[in-house]
Amino acid sequence: MTMPDSSYLRTAVREIAILAVLALTVAACTRDVLIDPVFGAGCRVGTLTPGREVQRALDEDSCIDSFSLLRRAQTPYESWGAELSKGEGYHIVMSHRPDPRRLGRDDLDPILELWGRNADGGSRPLAISIDDADELNAELFFIAPAGGAFQVIAGGTEPYYEAESLGGYALEIQRCPVLGALGPDSLSSYALRESPCERRAARNVPEFAGAPLTYNFISFVADSGTNVTLSVDADDFTPVWEAFGPDWDSHNHLAEDGRVWGQIGEAPASRYFTKRTRITLAVGSTQPSGASRAFRVHKRISNTEPK
Repeated sequence: MTMPDSSYLRTAVREIAILAVLALTVAACTRDVLIDPVFGAGCRVGTLTPGREVQRALDEDSCIDSFSLLRRAQTPYESWGAELSKGEGYHIVMSHRPDPRRLGRDDLDPILELWGRNADGGSRPLAISIDDADELNAELFFIAPAGGAFQVIAGGTEPYYEAESLGGYALEIQRCPVLGALGPDSLSSYALRESPCERRAARNVPEFAGAPLTYNFISFVADSGTNVTLSVDADDFTPVWEAFGPDWDSHNHLAEDGRVWGQIGEAPASRYFTKRTRITLAVGSTQPSGASRAFRVHKRISNTEPK
């Protein structure tokens, strides 16, 4: 599975930091400002509940996001509350849908953001997804490193004044099975559990045609100055796995040490870490639930930086 190149996303984040020094921008419908968006009450439309899909639309009356992490223009958005628990696995998906109130308009290119709070109460971005589910839709998946109240921002990538870029959307959050945590050099055995967390990007991969790829999660911490090698194998199925982080971020949008690996099958993959990083390992299979779902994770650590 190949994820989009996100180097331009990191550049955008740095540019925002510069803009924040120059001006405060007030967002429509809210008291949000560029350096500390609070996603005001006028734009909070509800609370997400695991296992329940909600459907709404972004249109000419939507709130306007002036604190744009990935876009250079003011864009429409809505904010949803979400209560997350530390150590639980989550999968959040935003996908475009026809807007029945606007003659089925379906031109939204979704962007999905997760926001939390600093110790002083200020807003801070935790994770962003654009086109990670496929060429238009977005998805985030992680083991929550902290619990509490968070904001899920459902937005679009194009300016709010371009009607051809608006439309309906569906938003859902699921709890994903967390199987445990990897220690130092180890061989760990697990069995996949039933999971509602389908990797939406896999729908476009020919190897997975006709069967959903669902994920279970495992966590571990990679220490600074270590080279970590992972492999996943099973006797009765071909495992599919990804390792990503740090913390909330699935796809390298907010940090240099972002998504780490993506593998189909048993081939090992390595990554050298320049700083201590919390990693989530996602393992899945397209095998039917009646088949054996036992698998093994091999984790090896060295202090040798790859040449």
